[in-house]
Amino acid sequence: MTSWKNDFFAMFGNRFFCFAWLVFGLGYVTWFGFLKNPMDFTASMIGLDYPKAFKMWAAISIISIAVNVLYMYRRYGYAGRAGKICMAIGACSLAATVHIPSTEIMSVQLVAHWSTALLFAILNAVALGMFLLHVGKRNRRMMLTFVLFIALLVVMLVWLATGKNGVQEKLPIWGSYIILFLVNFTGIYGVKEERKEALA
Repeated sequence: MTSWKNDFFAMFGNRFFCFAWLVFGLGYVTWFGFLKNPMDFTASMIGLDYPKAFKMWAAISIISIAVNVLYMYRRYGYAGRAGKICMAIGACSLAATVHIPSTEIMSVQLVAHWSTALLFAILNAVALGMFLLHVGKRNRRMMLTFVLFIALLVVMLVWLATGKNGVQEKLPIWGSYIILFLVNFTGIYGVKEERKEALA
């Protein structure tokens, strides 16, 4: 592999690069979600009026989450092949979502839009949840984080049954960013300093 390729892929193991993407992703996702009242408008509905910003929302969400999940896997020495496959399929699903506009009436297009968006959410939750469960077997705090993450998803689904709004869809995204921050950039899970330095 040539030097520039080595340098390119090395960025994805760089602590500061991943942290920058995490902050940028959280900031953009939150900003986009408040372009209209989030209690009345979902990201898809906002995207009808701001299509370019919606596509940026999808791209930034994909990159910021994937970069940090991969960094998390490396940091804890977790192979996570199934998780990586889930993220790849999820990324393709969200890319499809933003190219299938939402509609106000029930239609094949609307079902396709919802299905691809839901698939992205599920697959990324699986990629994160598999890691938390795996490491949680030997780390109580990680297991507690896994339980709280599952509880958050349940709350979102129950709330979704009462009606759809933008806050509901942000809950798992915000939750994922918070977990990635805690796991990757704090010491609350007891990762040894030498391990941190090796992957920084």
